[in-house]
Amino acid sequence: MNRLTEFELTLEEKELIHKFLKKAEKVIKEAGKIIEKAFYEEVSVEYKKKDELISGIYKKVEMIIKKGLEEFGFSFDEEKIGKENKNSNFLIVLDPIDGITNFYYKIGFFATTLALVYKGNTVLGVVYNPLTKEFYHAILGEGAYLNGKKIEAKMFKNLKNAIIGFCHSNKEEDISIISDLFKEIRPFVKEFRKFGSVSLEMVYSINKFQGFLGIGLKVYDFKAAYLIAKEAGLFTTNKVIRNNNDILVINKGIKDEFMEFIESYLEGFEL
Repeated sequence: MNRLTEFELTLEEKELIHKFLKKAEKVIKEAGKIIEKAFYEEVSVEYKKKDELISGIYKKVEMIIKKGLEEFGFSFDEEKIGKENKNSNFLIVLDPIDGITNFYYKIGFFATTLALVYKGNTVLGVVYNPLTKEFYHAILGEGAYLNGKKIEAKMFKNLKNAIIGFCHSNKEEDISIISDLFKEIRPFVKEFRKFGSVSLEMVYSINKFQGFLGIGLKVYDFKAAYLIAKEAGLFTTNKVIRNNNDILVINKGIKDEFMEFIESYLEGFEL
C-alpha cells in the first residue's frame, strides 16, 4: 500500500507515468526557453499592447506543451474525462506561467506547473523555473526530486527564524482572512510575505522557505506543488481554514506552533 494514500498504482500505470514525465520534462524545458527569451527582451509598448503580447506568450507556451503531450491522449478538460479517449481517466492540470504578474513586470519569480491526475488522484507533479532551471517533480509514493536528485525537507524547529510565503485570491473574503492572519502571525516569524507564484513558494518551502499558506487558490496553481511538497516530507493540508482551496504546506518542526495561530484565528471565524 502506498505510504501517502490508499490509492495504489499498478506497474503498467507507473511505467506510463514515467514515460509521460520524461516527455513532459523535455517539452516544458523547451517551452521554458521561450518564456526566458520573452522575459529578458525589452518591450517598450503601451500597456494595452503589452497585455496582448504577454497573453500571446502565455497562449504560445500553453499550445507548445499541449501539442508536445498530445500523443498520450490525456485530457486537459475535465468535461472530457471518460468520453473521448482510451486514456481518459488521466487529466492534465496546467498553468503555463504561474506568476504571470511577476512575468509582466519583469520580476523573476514565476514557473510552469503541471499536474497529472488519475482517477481523481494527483499522481505526478512538475514545477519548473525557466530562469534558474530548477525542475522539481514528484510521482505519487516515489519521493520528490530537484533536477533528478531526491530532496527531503530538513527538520526546522525555530518559528521565529521561519520564512512563510502566502497568497490569496482577489475575493474580498479571502483578502480579509489573510489580512487577519497576517496580523496574528507576522510578529512571530522572520518573514511572512507574498512572492507572487504559488507553485514556486510551495516547492521552495522544501529547501529555501519553511512554509506556505494559501487562501482561495486556483487548483491549477497548487495541484502539482502540493504533491511535491507532500512527497518531500512537509506537512500538508488543503482545508486549513475552510475548503479544498485553503492550503498549508509547512515544515513539520514548526507545524504545531504555527497551527496554534490558525486555531486561535478559527475560534473567532464564522464558517
